[in-house]
This record gives sequence, structure tokens and C-alpha cells, in this order.
Amino acid sequence: MGNVLQKREENYPTNIQKIFSHFQAFRSPTFQASSDSHIKHSKLGEWLINQKWITSDQLIVALKEQSRGLKRLGEIVLELGFITPLQLLKALSALSGLPFISLSNQILSLSIVQKIPLKIAQDCKLILFHEDEKGAHIALADPENILALDMVRTHLGTHVSLIPYHTTLAEIEHALEVYYPQPTLNTEEGQTIRLVNDLILEAVRLKASDIHLSPTGQSVDIHYRQDGILCRTHTFHKDRWSSILVRLKIMANVDIAESRRPQNGRFSLTMGGREIDFRLSCHPTIHGENLVVRILDKAYSLRSLEELGFEKNDIEIIKRLVNIPQGLIILSGPTGSGKTTTLYALLSHMDALSRNIMTLEEPVEYYLPNIRQTEIREDGPIRFGEGIRSILRQDPDVIFVSEIRDSETAQMAIRAAMTGHLVLATIHARDSFSVPQRFVDLGVSPSLLSGNLVASIAQRLVRKLCKSCRHLTLISKENIQEFCLSKKISHAYQKGACEQCYQTGYRGREAIAELVLFDENFSTLIAEGKTQAILRQTWKERGGSTLWERGIEKVLTGDTSLQELNRVIGINH
Repeated sequence: MGNVLQKREENYPTNIQKIFSHFQAFRSPTFQASSDSHIKHSKLGEWLINQKWITSDQLIVALKEQSRGLKRLGEIVLELGFITPLQLLKALSALSGLPFISLSNQILSLSIVQKIPLKIAQDCKLILFHEDEKGAHIALADPENILALDMVRTHLGTHVSLIPYHTTLAEIEHALEVYYPQPTLNTEEGQTIRLVNDLILEAVRLKASDIHLSPTGQSVDIHYRQDGILCRTHTFHKDRWSSILVRLKIMANVDIAESRRPQNGRFSLTMGGREIDFRLSCHPTIHGENLVVRILDKAYSLRSLEELGFEKNDIEIIKRLVNIPQGLIILSGPTGSGKTTTLYALLSHMDALSRNIMTLEEPVEYYLPNIRQTEIREDGPIRFGEGIRSILRQDPDVIFVSEIRDSETAQMAIRAAMTGHLVLATIHARDSFSVPQRFVDLGVSPSLLSGNLVASIAQRLVRKLCKSCRHLTLISKENIQEFCLSKKISHAYQKGACEQCYQTGYRGREAIAELVLFDENFSTLIAEGKTQAILRQTWKERGGSTLWERGIEKVLTGDTSLQELNRVIGINH
């Protein structure tokens, strides 16, 4: 086997037929026992190549990975990031003739899903998602699993027609987590490990971004940050705090004996068929260590600009901007405004195969295929400024800097933009017009900014009104004056309260963005050291929209409320 692999690597095949003629050399004994499986996987690989979704070299890599375990070829090319889940479903459907469904885009009925017992659904990797006069529509990780279909038929009745669909294993696992009863919290019974796991699971199911564990005098308060707002969910007696604290520290691999200085760690858990990353921050207070667990769930954090709430015109401009050869594009806003998420969305519009994209991140929140990512650590051997200097020797096309916070990083980012590289970065600034002054404060000359600062995107995240309970209300004259609204505006949506939004009136968040292009005229103003007020006024005279005006547009379309806009941005913005 070793000789075959060595020979294989020395002489790569140049066409699909050669790949499949050597297919057995890459398969484990378990797979070699099934000729049908061989044919099926060969067809899948050939189909993906014919669609130009993967290359011959990528198929070789996938086959090598397959030879090391029992995973299917489709799962492997998906895990390697060669194709998307939707592409895999389309491929499997085309080869088998069976339909496919993406469960993540569906809202399923609990009464229908739970007709299949959890044990059967877990063992057979399936979800009953719909019933009609044609029969029972079932999503399976393997729709050709006859034994699984027979088990379902036995449970539902032989008179019921079964209609199988392709879906991914990850979507099956996620649906099992969402649509079947999960363990409930119990502070009196059970062990600490179960309690901590239940807390984390509940936070993930509620789509919280952070878990706050705060000791007080005699108790410990648990808060989840949902849609940017802290919500207290549980309170424990302080007797339990020591064991919870130690458990989380062990999970994050930090020093359990240290309690007098801040510590940071991270860990990963597989939940709902997908791996979720967590970051732990420990900070000493007068009542003991305060813990915050940041939840980094790719399923909800790696999203397109459309999903983030950007305007169509802005998206078209951004798509052009990210393909320019050089310059500096800045995202600005406070902590928690979604800057890094938007940067990742910008990267999705780039061709990572034809451009050398390299990043400096503190920390690396999500691992992206075909992109060279470097993690910057507080006590690590490399800092941002030094990292940019090193990357410039790596022949980059695009440099991604997660945050510009000091003079050296600012100077190196400008230098990289000047020397033929596209630089994407974030900076803490109030709005787009404050960005030039922020660079000047960090020691960058206005003359260097002029012509190199291409665009700035300032953004905030606002909660979206729940569409199930929002309602139109009349706007008072006082509110029209207070919020600087046009007198033509008479009505706006107001929040309600229902079970769908947990009585909050809001469900989810989206971005409000202010995109400003720094053309030649703006560059001249920057070089002359004009104030941000003059830059803002010039932009408005050209017909550009400010952050507040973009927010008002979302209020008028019913996406958010005036109160939420005022909370996030402020009337005097």
C-alpha cells in the first residue's frame, strides 16, 4: 500500500479515467468489500468534476482522506470545503433521481416530526418533515437505506407511501436537536458536567452570542446575550459556583488555580452535527471570577451581505470594491457591531483560488478554505505590525487585518495599500467620516491617507421587529421633531409581544451600514485636514446617506423600530 501511494504521488493522473482506474489504491479494506459503493462514489466524483465544482487534484485529496476512515466521499469533499452543502445535495439528487431538501430553510411542524420516535430518527439518520395525500416525505442522510425505510414503514403503517429525500447528515443532526425534546436544567440533581453542558446547549438553541456567569453576594446569575441584549435566564446558589468555574476552565484549558489575574481560553463542541467554537474569558471581581463564554457558531455567523441586511446598491458597490487591485477598505464601529462578520462576508465575494488572501486575526474566529490565516495572541511572538511586514514578503494580493489599534499597525496597513495590495481592516471609530481623523490620531499623515483610503463602511446591528406581532402605529408630532422625521411620515411599525419572539417584540438582528467612497475630491479634503463635520456635509450634498438616515429607511420598511434605532445609534448622530 505504501509503495502504491508513493508511486501515486510521483505521477498524478491527468484525466478523470486515470483517477478512477487507481481508485482502489486509495480505499480502505472496509470500502473495498463493496463494489456498489465503489461505483457510486466514482460517479459522484466524476459528476462533481464534470460540473467543474471540484478539480481532479481535489478529488485525489478527498480519496486519500476517505482511505483513512469510514466517511463517504460526499461528506469528505464537504468537510474539506471543496463544495457547499447545496452542491452536494444537487449532486446526490442528480445521481439517484431522488429529490433533495435543505432542512435549515424549513420551519417544520413538531407534531409531524415527532411521529417518528427519537430513537428511530437518530439510528436511521432521518426526519419526517411533511405529510400530504401523496404520503410521508422523509429526509435522510442515505435515502437508499432500505432498512431505515422499512423501520419507518413499520412504525407509520404499511399503507403509508414513503417519499425519500436527500439531505446532509449535519442538517439531520441539527433538526434532531431543534425538533425533539432536549434535557432541561436541574440545579438540584445531576452532575456539574451535565449542568454546564445544558447551559451551553440552551444558549446555542436560543442563538445567544454570549453566556455571562456572574457571581454576586450569595448567588450566581446566568445571562444570555440574545440579539445584543443581556437576558437573565437562571440563578444558582453560590455553593455551586466553584464546581461550575472549574469545569469551564478545564474545558478551555486555562489554569484552574489562578483566580487573581485575567485569563482567556477556547474550546470546541460538536452540537447538532456541526462543530461550534467557544471562547472563555475569566476576569476577577470582588465577588469572585466573572466568566463570559463567547459562542462562535458558523451556521449563523458566516453569512452573505444580503443576509446581513446590506442594501442592494451597496452590495453591488462592495462587490466591485473587493476586486480592485490595491487600496485600503475600512470597517468601523464599536465592539459587537458585526465588523468581523462583515469582513468575512467580503472575503466570500473574492476568488480565493486566483488571489493570495492572507489574514491576521486576534483570534481566528472561523477557519476559511483556501485562505492563509494567522492568529495573533497577546503573549505570542508576533504582533499586527510585524505580521503585516512578514506577509508583504509572502506575495499577497489581499491582506485582512482584524483590527487596527496602534500606530505601527496603522502605518504598515497604509504602506501595504500604497505598494499594490488590497487591505481590509477594522478600526474603532464612530462613523465613516471619523475614520481619517482616527488614523491621524494613530500617527498617519493625512497626505498618506489621501488616495490610499478607498472606502469606509460604518455599521451597527439593530434588532429586527418580530413579523408575527409588529403593528403600525401613528407617529406623534413630538416624535417627528425628536427623531428629525419628514412631516410626510405619519405611521411606523411598533413592537408587540408573542410566543414567537419570547415576548420581546424582536427576532434576530441585521446591519445598518453607511458606505462612503473616498474619491479624488474627498481625498483632497482629507489631505487638507478637513474636519469630519465638513466630510459629512459634503457627502450629504452629494446625495449620500448617513448611518441615521439608513436606519430611518429600515424603520419605514418595518424592519426595526424608532426606539431600537435610537438605542443603537442615538438621535444626535
